[in-house]
Amino acid sequence: MFYLTDGTLIQLKNSGGLRLIRKQQVVDSLQGYYNTYQWYKTGQELENVQIDDYRSSMMQIFDVQVFNAMVRKLS
Repeated sequence: MFYLTDGTLIQLKNSGGLRLIRKQQVVDSLQGYYNTYQWYKTGQELENVQIDDYRSSMMQIFDVQVFNAMVRKLS
């Protein structure tokens, strides 16, 4: 499994270390990785909000006790 992280890049940005990298292609690649990471993180946050909203809605609509009673009748 692959986990995206941004710790090293943030450290480079905060310390001014990115300006020490002479090759623009490397800086562009690092920035591209950071942008991808931010996009991924935003998507994960949105997914979590949607799941929470879904669960909240389902709890208002779906009564577990009724479901359990239905299953017991089928057994």
